[in-house]
Amino acid sequence: MRLFCAVALYITMNCCAFAQQTDDTAKPMEIPRYKEIKPFAGTSKAIILDTATGNQWTIDLPIPDDVSGPAGAPKSVNGSVFSFPIDPPNLALAKLTVSAASDIGSCVAIAVGDRAFVTAAHCVYGSGGFFRNVKVLPGHLHGSTPYTFTASKIVVFNGYTEGQDPAHDLAFVLVANDLPGNIKRYSLPSQTPSCLGAPKVDLYSYEIKNFEYKPQVRVTGNLVGPRGCHFGTFWHMQPRPHGTSGTPSVTDSGEVISIYAGILIGKPDFGIDARISRGKACFLRREIEGKNC
Repeated sequence: MRLFCAVALYITMNCCAFAQQTDDTAKPMEIPRYKEIKPFAGTSKAIILDTATGNQWTIDLPIPDDVSGPAGAPKSVNGSVFSFPIDPPNLALAKLTVSAASDIGSCVAIAVGDRAFVTAAHCVYGSGGFFRNVKVLPGHLHGSTPYTFTASKIVVFNGYTEGQDPAHDLAFVLVANDLPGNIKRYSLPSQTPSCLGAPKVDLYSYEIKNFEYKPQVRVTGNLVGPRGCHFGTFWHMQPRPHGTSGTPSVTDSGEVISIYAGILIGKPDFGIDARISRGKACFLRREIEGKNC
C-alpha cells in the first residue's frame, strides 16, 4: 500500500492515521430536487442513532428552533464564480461514505467540533431509516485518505425525517475519539443566519471525476453563497454536482452557516442550503460537547 506519509503519530481504535486506499466505487449521492418547498410546521426535535447498539431516541432541542424565512421566489442575478484548488488539502474537509441499500454512496462533510462533523441529512438518512456503515474521511484526496473515522452516533432532525423540509436537511456525524490536533475545527453560528444581509462565504468542496473526489476546491465569487431565503432555506445561484451534498458555506471567520441540501427546480435551477440554526448549533454544543450556548 502506498502511504500518504511515511510516519503516523496518531492512532486510535476508530481512526487509521496511515493513508489508505479507499473505495472510489462509491456512487456520488444524488442531489434532491424540489419543485416546491413545504415548510415543516412541527416542533423541531433531534433523532439520535447509536451505531454500535442500533438504539434510537428523540430529544427536544435545548432552545426553540427557528429556520423560518420569506417565501419569495429566487431571482437570477449576474456575476462571477471562481474555483481554486485547495493546496495543501484541508484536513477538516471530508468525503463521507455510507451503505444505502445495495450501493455505497458518498457526500461531503466538515469538522465542527472535537468529535463532530456536519453534513446533509439525506446523506445519512433515507427511506425511513439511517444508512449503515457511515464513515468520514477527512483530508481525502485522489483515492487516499490520511484518516478514517467510523460514526459512533448520528443526529438528524424531524423537520427532515417527517416533513422532508430541506431547511432541516442537516446532520451531525459524531465519532468516538477526539480528532487529531492538525484537523481544524470550524465553528457554528451563535444565532440563526439572517435571510437578509448574509455574510460573504466561500464553498469548500470537491471536484468529482469518475466517482473520484479530486481536487478539493474553494469556490468563491459574487454569485457564491446566500442570495436570500426561500421558505427558510438559503438559495444561491450555482447548484453543485451529485456527490457534493453537505458542502459547507464558510465565512471569512471560519463559521459554517449552512450546508448544501438540494436543487430548487426552475428556470434556471437554484441551489438551496439548510441554514445551521441557533437551536441546532446549541444542541451540538450543549448536548454533545457539554458546553454552554
